[in-house]
Amino acid sequence: QGMQTLDMHLERLVKDDVITPEAALEKWLSNAEVLVAGVKKPAFDHVEDMGVEAVTDLVAALEDADLVDTLITLEDVVVTGSRGRRSRGESVVATEVITRNQIEVSGARTVGDVLRTHPGVQIDENVGATGISIQGLDPDYLLVLVNGERTVGRVNGTIDLSRYRVEDIERIEIVRGASSSLYGSDAIAGVVNIITKQSRRPLEVDATMQYGSLGRMDLSGGVGLTRGAWSTRFTAGWHQGDGYDLTPETVSTTGNAYDTFNVANSSRYASGSTQVDADVAFMRRDQRGVDENATGATFDRRNLVETFSASVRPEFKLGDGSLRFNGAFSLYRDQYLLDQRRSDVLDQYQDTHEQLVELGAQYEQRLGAHLITIGAEGLHESLSSERLATGAGSRLRGSLYAQDEWTLLAS
Repeated sequence: QGMQTLDMHLERLVKDDVITPEAALEKWLSNAEVLVAGVKKPAFDHVEDMGVEAVTDLVAALEDADLVDTLITLEDVVVTGSRGRRSRGESVVATEVITRNQIEVSGARTVGDVLRTHPGVQIDENVGATGISIQGLDPDYLLVLVNGERTVGRVNGTIDLSRYRVEDIERIEIVRGASSSLYGSDAIAGVVNIITKQSRRPLEVDATMQYGSLGRMDLSGGVGLTRGAWSTRFTAGWHQGDGYDLTPETVSTTGNAYDTFNVANSSRYASGSTQVDADVAFMRRDQRGVDENATGATFDRRNLVETFSASVRPEFKLGDGSLRFNGAFSLYRDQYLLDQRRSDVLDQYQDTHEQLVELGAQYEQRLGAHLITIGAEGLHESLSSERLATGAGSRLRGSLYAQDEWTLLAS
């Protein structure tokens, strides 16, 4: 029934506007509103009304026809600026989107590499971390999300964006400017939201291998399954590279040797008025190098970082409204070893543990020209590290927020 409704709508567009079926489909997907049972609704809501099987068939048909430009319009639904799904044209907050196609064309290996060439973004290479500065503000004031959930593991105030490999990323959303009213004081500079891939076909398999100079090897692959209302996708990657030295006359090395392993799963259940998303991810990165201090002492340095995250996000449609819940758990461990050669006087070992538990609820209701959003969020964060005077600490934060999007003139 959903596909029949789509066919009828496309036939009407082709007849009325005298355009090709492909152009009609692109217009339908990107249009702000379409007519559904005599009622105007956002186009992306109409896609959801078609049902997951019909949408899966539609996307598969588009990919088989190599309609890349048409598929890109599917990514014009953004979630970061208002904490809810909006078309980019309707979002009250300007949101920049880096699509999957742009990521692949860039040849980037990590999120840090992707953003390095993005206009208006300045890369900040901190000690042990690659962050970004937006609008002149340091990375400390930038909030980094993965599928809308907060991340842990700041090093000198910076979330290391080189931790996130691109094989599991569908798109990256960027909101510039203060978003503290919705996300808290962490988002004074803006928000970067990393959206991971979802399975779209009954069966999809992909694999990539790259090899380059300095022993660089990148292996990644993914398997996706869709059965009825259920879909799941597994992604894994292994990456390694040798260190390099721009000053061979010294013992110390310039670039680190590294080994990185990452695995992730994204699953979804969508049936009727209910949708549940669940994600789990693990990353292990081992970096090695050689340092030398001012007195000539030489150190073998090793930095082992491990991260784990899991989240679940159920959503229920209630007439013209929706109710969403989210729960997430993140764990970060950073082991840093500095081993002095021929002595142990200056040896150092630091073991940092950080964990974050996040719970939230949000309700949206459309009332005429108004879209009301209210929500609550609670965070518990704990940290243990030799860098803390007490050795360990924790904090509990809670917040309430409300938002009214008022459409003064309908387009």
